[in-house]
Amino acid sequence: MPPILIELCLLLLPMQSDPVRAHEIWQAHARASAVINAGSLQSTAAAALQKKEFEDRFNRLTQAVEEFSREYNKYHGMTWPKDKADALRKAIHDLEEAEPSLRR
Repeated sequence: MPPILIELCLLLLPMQSDPVRAHEIWQAHARASAVINAGSLQSTAAAALQKKEFEDRFNRLTQAVEEFSREYNKYHGMTWPKDKADALRKAIHDLEEAEPSLRR
């Protein structure tokens, strides 16, 4: 039963004289509320998990940038730190996987 109909039935509840029917309406409303609340909790948990995943990957990217720049500047740009560049490339790729809108 759609939530709006349940709300309407609850408004009409005092007018009913059948206590069994009133209880059935109350149970239907409770079930509908539980389903709606469970769905919103799941979506909230999924959003929190996705946010945490993005934050972790972004932090790894900033760390990779810092390590690359430190190594590059150590030799005043005369050498290319391949291992740091590879780690940076991987961090960028991982972040793009977490957030598709960042893809080229």
